[in-house]
Amino acid sequence: MSDVDCREALARIFEYLDGELAAGSADEIRAHFERCQSCYPCLRYATAFQEMLARVAQGQRCAPEELRARVAALLRAEQSRSGQG
Repeated sequence: MSDVDCREALARIFEYLDGELAAGSADEIRAHFERCQSCYPCLRYATAFQEMLARVAQGQRCAPEELRARVAALLRAEQSRSGQG
């Protein structure tokens, strides 16, 4: 198994979430997200983003309060980690 770096994992995050990667590649990306504390918030954000898009596609006009709160918390955490807060 090759060692996937943050740049590759984040570049392929939506392919991973959409199930578009071959099994070996998906396993490598998953392993990276499981061990990388820096990339994990991005994975959570991307997952929440896709959930919101799915709701919009189903005709729901506004994200549920729980999802909005999760996304806002992730954005605040990322902003404070990067020193922009």
